[in-house]
Amino acid sequence: MARREVHNERFKAWVYTVINPVLEGLRIESGFLQKGNWTFRFHSGELEFVRPVAAYVEFPSQPNLEDFLESNPEDKRIMASRDQSREALRAKCQEALAFLTGQGTFRQKVSSCAEQFKGDFQTEVADKLVAELIVNNIRSQPEHYRTFRFWSRYGEELMAFRTGEIFQQADRAGEQLAENNKQVSARLRETRKQLAEAHDVPFAPYQNSLAR
Repeated sequence: MARREVHNERFKAWVYTVINPVLEGLRIESGFLQKGNWTFRFHSGELEFVRPVAAYVEFPSQPNLEDFLESNPEDKRIMASRDQSREALRAKCQEALAFLTGQGTFRQKVSSCAEQFKGDFQTEVADKLVAELIVNNIRSQPEHYRTFRFWSRYGEELMAFRTGEIFQQADRAGEQLAENNKQVSARLRETRKQLAEAHDVPFAPYQNSLAR
């Protein structure tokens, strides 16, 4: 029995440090993707809360991820396909941002709104900040957000710029990523189930196992 527990440590590492964290990360992502909020940030060009799969695995556990992927080629294929979809969405968001900020009519409209607005607003990056909100399909914001009052006043008319093929492409890329996330989650849940049945590995650590 003791030998079996040692043998199972490798599979526990897969479940506890790879599968579960990735599933949780994708669960959080789904909340943004369902709203069409790609969490794109103009200053970094990244999707802040839609991350590559490997980013959900803590640094000390990266060797476990490498082992898991090498040992589970189908999981590796599906996860790689998902990351390609994420990169496609990121690229489309960058294109949409450049499209907006490259329009003189857009910049003039943002400048006009910023000048009319009496409050804290970063006018030096106003066009990029507004473009980010439009790309992310932000229709409303919580009151504690710095741009809440500005966006409550001008958001609806500025969102009129969110039109055309470039935004349709971005939205399709986001929908594809959401679908790929579902596929990855389903696959990882099935892999976890198979490990539990074949190697007696619980879905999550429990107190008795932690005490050993």
